[in-house]
Amino acid sequence: MQRVPKGACASPNSLFSSFLIPPYHFLFSDRDRALHIFGRMALRFAHIINPYHAQQGSDAHRIQQVTQQSIANAVAYRPDVAVQLLTAQFEEDRPMVPAHFTATENLQRSVLDLHQFSRKRKYALIGDVLMRAYAASEAEFIIYTNMDIILQPYFYEAVDRHVRSGADVLIINRRRIVDSGQTADDLALILAQVGRSHPGFDCFVMHRSLVPKLLLDGICVGVPFVEAALLYNLLAVAADACILTDAHLTVHLGMEVMPPRDGEYHRYNQRCFDAILPKLKPLLVGATLPYSEMPLLQRTWKRALNPAVFSALHFELEGKTLMQRARAYWNELRFRWLERE
Repeated sequence: MQRVPKGACASPNSLFSSFLIPPYHFLFSDRDRALHIFGRMALRFAHIINPYHAQQGSDAHRIQQVTQQSIANAVAYRPDVAVQLLTAQFEEDRPMVPAHFTATENLQRSVLDLHQFSRKRKYALIGDVLMRAYAASEAEFIIYTNMDIILQPYFYEAVDRHVRSGADVLIINRRRIVDSGQTADDLALILAQVGRSHPGFDCFVMHRSLVPKLLLDGICVGVPFVEAALLYNLLAVAADACILTDAHLTVHLGMEVMPPRDGEYHRYNQRCFDAILPKLKPLLVGATLPYSEMPLLQRTWKRALNPAVFSALHFELEGKTLMQRARAYWNELRFRWLERE
């Protein structure tokens, strides 16, 4: 786990509230008000996904079913952690919205409205998806996961613990296991596997106040660089980000590290990201970047192997930080010399 605070953390819940909430909860019709009165403000989450139409019996349909069932199970596992389940979808994708989710207003545009592609793939824009959650819910935190990310039953409990400790952003790496055609009925067996780690970022938790600050112009889901765009945006605006690279909170069916990609859409997302990055650079700090807590050689090696992070950017920001420290040290030496009689 990498904790990269820019500011102070919130204080933990009081022992008083921990003892008083359960027996007195029933006295209030508004759970959040009850928790607030006893000194423990309820943390509510809005979890949004982007389901898409897939042929019955296809792998895409099967995996979406597994994902949706895992989310329902995670909500049921800790009902005292208030979670609102939302979807952002196009009109034709409404049949894929599960009964236990609330469909937000249909998406009105896709990547096809922003660029001419030879192969037509109606990918949603990640900024539109997040803004659907922001507009449809008053939840304090918004969660976004890809449609192939399966949750452990204790996912929301773990996320709740982290944000209560002061984190305003969580970025969670998945575990990957062999896809042997498992269905939602096999969830217990899927989640029982340890699997192997994955370097990519595909689960994002953010305080709702950060959503309007994100610069995601043109970036579409389902294509590389969407994870990089979210990663660097959130690190730029967060006060206390936490990157969980080794937590067993999410699972993906399939062992591939870099699945096949459509080069046309990949290049499009890369161009959009390249246009955004200069605006984010002034807000990024070397110490908040992935692997920054590791020794120099180890973090250099990790960054070089991870396609979702950019070594040149990290060297540039770390060099800037080093120069600032050297300048501050030199100024301190000069001023001390001037103070000598």
